[in-house]
Amino acid sequence: MITNSIQQLTRNEIDDYKWDWCVRSASNSSVYGLSWYLDGVFPNWQGLVLGDYHAVMPFFCKRKLG
Repeated sequence: MITNSIQQLTRNEIDDYKWDWCVRSASNSSVYGLSWYLDGVFPNWQGLVLGDYHAVMPFFCKRKLG
């Protein structure tokens, strides 16, 4: 059963195994969504997680200088 709760998790709160499994099992799977790739491109990324990693989406928070 999928719960409807969406959580915003920081990088150190994300379970890499569950995150990568969710990305790999998607019909539109891509390397760009895997945790190791996101760590290399943007080390301080965060993620939105539906339920127990039924759906995931990375996002990036940046602030403008000044």
